[in-house]
Amino acid sequence: METTMRIVPMPRIYIGDSSTTLTIVLVIGAIVGVLWVLASARHARDRRIRREALSRGHDAGALQQDHAMHTSAAPAAPAAAAALAAEVGSAPAAPSHAIAPPVPPRPPLPPTPVRPTIAARPPEPSIDLDETRVSSPLEAARWTAVLADGRSIALSSPTYIGRSPSASTEHPGATLVPLDDRAKSMSKTHARIVPSPEGIEVTDLHSTNGTTLALADGTRVALIPGEPRLVTSSAVVSFGDQQVVLRGRPS
Repeated sequence: METTMRIVPMPRIYIGDSSTTLTIVLVIGAIVGVLWVLASARHARDRRIRREALSRGHDAGALQQDHAMHTSAAPAAPAAAAALAAEVGSAPAAPSHAIAPPVPPRPPLPPTPVRPTIAARPPEPSIDLDETRVSSPLEAARWTAVLADGRSIALSSPTYIGRSPSASTEHPGATLVPLDDRAKSMSKTHARIVPSPEGIEVTDLHSTNGTTLALADGTRVALIPGEPRLVTSSAVVSFGDQQVVLRGRPS
């Protein structure tokens, strides 16, 4: 009896079919995804086991051998396994205490103000009370003017006399002696009295009623306006109805 074998042709898959191509791509992608998930889970478990072994004090050599054993079973991530082995072998021991943060530098102190140096005062010259003092000619013969009301005025500087006297620019710091003249027989700035080394000089300043000197010998002299007259001894000066006695006090 003869046996006849008939070959049945297999169905052909046409890649050109879009639905078939999509199905094949999805199946392959699913298989690759499952394999990657399984490899990742195993790799994570291996890392956890190695870290636990490191915390218990296992040496780095044992960990590297264990890592090499698991690397052959999970070839999906050889680069990650090699990096982990290098990290385990060269990992420094964990510090026993936390490192304190660096202390910021202290701000600079403000500059100390420098006190100015006070120069020492020069020593004052000693005064000898027993030493004879040389006096000027004006101090040797001091003059005073005695007014009608009894006042006595020292004539040590230029003096202007009148109802309301004012000094000239020649003697800006002169002494002003106003006299009470209700009759107004005196001018406002009637006369000027200036001490000199020889005595005292009296000058009529162009007054209305003039100026007269009564000397010690009884002589009466009418002054020429603007011209000083030297008096060397006591005398009486008449300014209108007013009179002033000049007294010299020789040394």
